[in-house]
Amino acid sequence: LRAPPKFPPEVHMMGEIRSGTEFGEGVSCRWRIDHGKHWGLLEGDSFGQTQTASGPEGLSATWNHPISLHYQTTSLQGWPKIMVQIQQMDRYGRISIIGHGFSHLPFSAGVHKITVPCWRATGTQEEELRAYFLDEHPVLLDEDLVYHKANALRNRLVTASSGNVQIELSVITRNFSEYGIDFDPVE
Repeated sequence: LRAPPKFPPEVHMMGEIRSGTEFGEGVSCRWRIDHGKHWGLLEGDSFGQTQTASGPEGLSATWNHPISLHYQTTSLQGWPKIMVQIQQMDRYGRISIIGHGFSHLPFSAGVHKITVPCWRATGTQEEELRAYFLDEHPVLLDEDLVYHKANALRNRLVTASSGNVQIELSVITRNFSEYGIDFDPVE
């Protein structure tokens, strides 16, 4: 029988999904924080979506979407990671998924700038022509390919780079030292 720890380790993550680059205009970012079974979310939202940002082709889409999370854990296994999905609205109001990406979130306390490289599934020559002329992009039928099934199955996908998402995150760790865990860099 395991008793819960008196002072369980905690992680606070606060920041924002700042922007997306190279996606084009009329884009938004749907995001989700995933974590292992030993982690519990005490406060905050583990998923959300930014507003749609429009700007000149090729320039940055500015979102400045806030993220604030407070976790409690009993293991380092399953440290949180962020998964993003980029959506684009065309001039007819149709929404297409034009990018997927993920990144592990930082272990060490401090302010971190994270770049999440994104990719999109490519299709047959006919599907790529439809994407170019009609903005009908090929989509993943199984979104678990982005992370959960990535090692086993993603090497079978043909993909293309679609842009980058910029995230700024402040991380505060608490009570880890009581369990002999030190995140400070070795000098």
